[in-house]
Amino acid sequence: MFRRIFLTGLLAGAIAGLFAAGVQQLKLVPLIAAAEVYETAAAAAQPVHQHDGKSDTAEWEPSPG
Repeated sequence: MFRRIFLTGLLAGAIAGLFAAGVQQLKLVPLIAAAEVYETAAAAAQPVHQHDGKSDTAEWEPSPG
């Protein structure tokens, strides 16, 4: 009896997890990609100012993509 309940719960959890992963891929990933395009365009539009030999930008930035 416990085995049947456990397997049913495990199957329901797996189905729910696959559904949530699919929704994330369809809705969230394109939104993040669009935001990266926006951030890249905003960064390119701002000039970099030099003060005492140091720039206003951070020394380390993540690579695009």
